[in-house]
Amino acid sequence: MFTPDGLVLGKELQTLVKENAAALGAVQEVTLLGHPEAPNDYLVYLYKVKLENVDLQLELVLSPEQKIASLRFK
Repeated sequence: MFTPDGLVLGKELQTLVKENAAALGAVQEVTLLGHPEAPNDYLVYLYKVKLENVDLQLELVLSPEQKIASLRFK
């Protein structure tokens, strides 16, 4: 499901979410904001993630093989 780099990032993100889940609150809504162009046949998706206590923007990057190359919250 992940590229080798994405797997490392996924594990780091999982730890971060576990440590901060109470402060963030439950997911209320996820909205696709856009699908910007990306180089080398990668796909980028931008989402707005509305949690109980905060709103975040999520950038999801998929490799040409449809594996997660990057997950980044802004």
